[in-house]
Amino acid sequence: MIVGRRVKGESIGPDFTPMIDVVFLLLIFFIVTAQMAKQSRSDVQLPSEAGDKHKDARAAGLIVNILADGTIQVADRVVDLPALRVMAQEAASRDATSSPIIRADFAAPTSLLNGAVETMRSAGFTSFKLSTNPSGSRGGS
Repeated sequence: MIVGRRVKGESIGPDFTPMIDVVFLLLIFFIVTAQMAKQSRSDVQLPSEAGDKHKDARAAGLIVNILADGTIQVADRVVDLPALRVMAQEAASRDATSSPIIRADFAAPTSLLNGAVETMRSAGFTSFKLSTNPSGSRGGS
C-alpha cells in the first residue's frame, strides 16, 4: 500500500469514526451519571422554609433521606441509626470538612431526625445541612 497516493475517482472524505466514538462515550457518561443522581434522590416532602441564601461550594459526602414512614435511606439502601453511624464515621474519616445533607420528610418522626443529627455529630462532623423546600410547595426532589 502506498501512502499519499489516490486512486482516480476515489474521494477522500472526513473520517467520522472518532466522532461516533466520542458520542457513544458521552452517551454512556450521561446514562451512568443520571442513574447515580437518581439513587441519591427519594420522594421526600421537604418542609417549607426559606433556607440559607449563601451557596456553599463544598460537596456533600453523605446524603441521608428520612422518609415519612420512619425509614432512613442512604444511597437507595434502608439503614437504621447504628448502620448510619458506621456510614457517617467512614464518610467523616474520608473528608471531615464536607457537610452531610439530611433530607427529612415533613411528616417524618422528629425523634428520627434528632437521632440522625446526633449520629452526624458523634461521627465527627462539625456541621450538616438540612434540606428544605424554599418555594413553599411540598414537592419532593
